[in-house]
Amino acid sequence: MDSHEKLLRYDTLTSGDIEQMQANQTALQGFVDQASDLRAPKQYRNQKDEFVSAIDELHQAAQLAYALAADPVSATQADFDDYDRLVDEATVGLRRSNQLLGKDFKGLEGVREVSA
Repeated sequence: MDSHEKLLRYDTLTSGDIEQMQANQTALQGFVDQASDLRAPKQYRNQKDEFVSAIDELHQAAQLAYALAADPVSATQADFDDYDRLVDEATVGLRRSNQLLGKDFKGLEGVREVSA
């Protein structure tokens, strides 16, 4: 969410914001690795797969957000559209993960799309 909020302020990003975005995408990669390494009981394997996939999509979105912020000259509308698609897919994946668990953990519902 931190990188997403920063990307919403694309025109006013500072070098500190960009550094934080890089740290966010690195942290998400660590979460993907940690979640992937978990040994889920058989009844939770589908949920684990859904959760890992959603976190990976968040990582990809954060990676793209960082790339857009770090090199704004090369940013295109298609890049922003790809970012929004990744966030949407992660939102759906987190929702499915919650449904499989029968829980209502906080997801990404209600995030605004980013535009160039």
